[in-house]
Amino acid sequence: MRQAGRNGTTWRRRGLALALAASVAVIALRGGDAAASDVALSDNRGVRNYLATVERLAGDARRYDAPLGDGRAELAIDGRDSAFSFANDGDRDDGLAGAGLGLYGLYQMLGGEPVDATLYFRREGERYYVGLDRVGGRWFDSFEDAQGYMLKLLIGRSGQVPPAVRDAVAATASNSFAALLGAASTAIVASRRFLARGATTTMLLSGAEIGADGRTPTVLAPPGVEVLSVRLLGEGRIAVDVRIGDGAPEGPITLRVFPADHSFTAAAEYEVHVVGSGRPPVEKAADPETETPASARSIAIGEPVRGEIAGAGQSGLYAVVVEQTGRLSLTTEGATDVTLSLVSEGGEVLARDDDGGAWYNAALTSEPLQPGIYYVRVEHCCAGTGAFELKSSFRLEEAATN
Repeated sequence: MRQAGRNGTTWRRRGLALALAASVAVIALRGGDAAASDVALSDNRGVRNYLATVERLAGDARRYDAPLGDGRAELAIDGRDSAFSFANDGDRDDGLAGAGLGLYGLYQMLGGEPVDATLYFRREGERYYVGLDRVGGRWFDSFEDAQGYMLKLLIGRSGQVPPAVRDAVAATASNSFAALLGAASTAIVASRRFLARGATTTMLLSGAEIGADGRTPTVLAPPGVEVLSVRLLGEGRIAVDVRIGDGAPEGPITLRVFPADHSFTAAAEYEVHVVGSGRPPVEKAADPETETPASARSIAIGEPVRGEIAGAGQSGLYAVVVEQTGRLSLTTEGATDVTLSLVSEGGEVLARDDDGGAWYNAALTSEPLQPGIYYVRVEHCCAGTGAFELKSSFRLEEAATN
């Protein structure tokens, strides 16, 4: 909604952030010494949605076609109600203003809280000035470095940006916007877990108090988040199938794990931040040199999956949840000469095969796997293309007896 204010034109955004349109939920374990490593997800669509929104906001922050003459924009932000106004509304450079809003939205997407401050942007010829509340202002010879420096100022001032992000930005000597954004994005993806709104996924949750009595605990969620099933994988570890509905409320919600004895005290709490209702990014073929678990497609053991390698050097990457100790068998079928790799969550190649199946298809059986998430990569053996079908099965490992 657009409203007139004393200092110019004010735009207000309902919700937690001014410019967040991603369809994502951020998951973090609360309490104790828990860390992001205590949560593993079988579905990585949320990461892709999150990074797609970061990329869009970064594009807004970079988009500036300098008009004739000099320009300036003073973006005054009221942190109490997430509103902002332009102090120089009459002579505002709309290009600088739009880039400033994109940058501020990106800062909030990286975990930053609303600030009570004024962001100053100026251009004189080919030089650019940025400053935050007239503190630490500097001139730069490129808009790229000016925006990077403003991002540094905002993150350095924040008390809510995750420490990993703040440390990564502080350790980046360059003021390059691209370098700083890359460091910050990598840090936040490594330190948080994401779910796409509308997605159904399996969460592997770890905690010392979970299932300590040997019984399956109860997981409670607020309206809009449906807990489909809970399975005890062993002391301190459960698998929870959840669906984040399209009607899940925006803002922070909490998933609580309760002992099976109906205790009123939760054994662990997982906070989920649901924001926006944006569209997921378009799927792209993966490059084995640059693909990450964020690009993996979740599959269920026992359900065949059809895929296609459409271009030389591309591959298919799939995430598989193993809930009990046992051996995973994988095979491919079709007329495409492919190789198979089984990769741990930490990136270690556990097994690999080229022509172990029928014709030039691949087939492998793993050594006993512990419960967790594993990745299956399907590649063409010789940089070729073609369709394939991936099949999987699982055999429980019998407990050793004396």
